[in-house]
Amino acid sequence: MQRLIKIFLAFDGRIGRATFWLAAIAYFAVLIGGAYLIQPDYFTSTEIVAPSLAQSLWVLALAWPSYAITKKRLNDRDWPVGVFLIVVAVTVPFFIGPFFGVLVSPETGASWETALWIAMIVVAVPLLIDNGFMSGTDGPNRYGPDPSDGAESAST
Repeated sequence: MQRLIKIFLAFDGRIGRATFWLAAIAYFAVLIGGAYLIQPDYFTSTEIVAPSLAQSLWVLALAWPSYAITKKRLNDRDWPVGVFLIVVAVTVPFFIGPFFGVLVSPETGASWETALWIAMIVVAVPLLIDNGFMSGTDGPNRYGPDPSDGAESAST
């Protein structure tokens, strides 16, 4: 249980690709499952439905685990903290925007919303490729021991 808490809530240490994929799948299952239970019409309506306050709070609450997983994977790849800050800067509006009725869908936004959607895609796609498919740094790096050396269970 402590290892799961560390994976989903802590920003230090490293995780390998397998842990990243398992954590990402679990994260999205919880995110989508909870959002569906909170507001089913968001998923079932043929029209674009704005998220409810409860759903917006749910998504916002799950921002932290999303960032924790991403940060630890970037740590394994030995990326500087600035890369993580760029990810946060580009994605935070999508966690906060629904509270204000913006960034709900790429099809409904003003030109500045479209620009944010494009920026998010430009950052998210390479990030997914890097985090999901590229090997981590061999051996220890500035963020901790190599998780593929069996140290991952001790450090995460």
